[in-house]
Amino acid sequence: DGASTSSSTLTVKTDAIVVPPNQAPSKPTNLAGTPTTTSVALSWTASTDDKAVTGYNVFNGTTKVATVTGTTANVTGLTPDTSYTFKVEAFDAEGLKTASDATTVKTNKVVVPPVDAKAPVVKSIIGKVAFAKIGGIALVQGTNFTGVKSVTVGGKPVSVSPLGSNLLLVVLPPLAKGSYPLVVTTAAGASATTSSTTIKYISLF
Repeated sequence: DGASTSSSTLTVKTDAIVVPPNQAPSKPTNLAGTPTTTSVALSWTASTDDKAVTGYNVFNGTTKVATVTGTTANVTGLTPDTSYTFKVEAFDAEGLKTASDATTVKTNKVVVPPVDAKAPVVKSIIGKVAFAKIGGIALVQGTNFTGVKSVTVGGKPVSVSPLGSNLLLVVLPPLAKGSYPLVVTTAAGASATTSSTTIKYISLF
């Protein structure tokens, strides 16, 4: 019959592309520190990220003290025998951050080596005679002279130069005519004085 038909129009809308939000790095774990007297070496297990972890901020308390790309950091300039609280914060290129749990580390005490408490022993003196008006020089031979604190002659401090652990060079000051004990004292308070360590002063004229 010559009649024509027309089709209906079908409109189709595609779904929108959903871009997932960027994810923050996972929490750094196993944060631990190894102390010295003035520093703490920190280490931790790396974080993961949907793209990549860029680095870690290191905090001493609330103060950022370092930024590193690895999983270790050395915090220096600390005070001995003091507790410090540390944490690390992982971050990615988008600026998203995740902090670790805090850990507290105490720096080591400064250990002062014990002072040798052995008493010095004076065996002989070269130069046991000095002049009353000008003094003199004596070489004191003995043992346990390490850590000598002072030498006195007649109770008067004199200049002393250790020449090893068994020899002392002593500058004798002017004193009145007579005999005076020479006393060697260590830093621990041990001293040696006997009749054999007497310095005799004589008149020059």
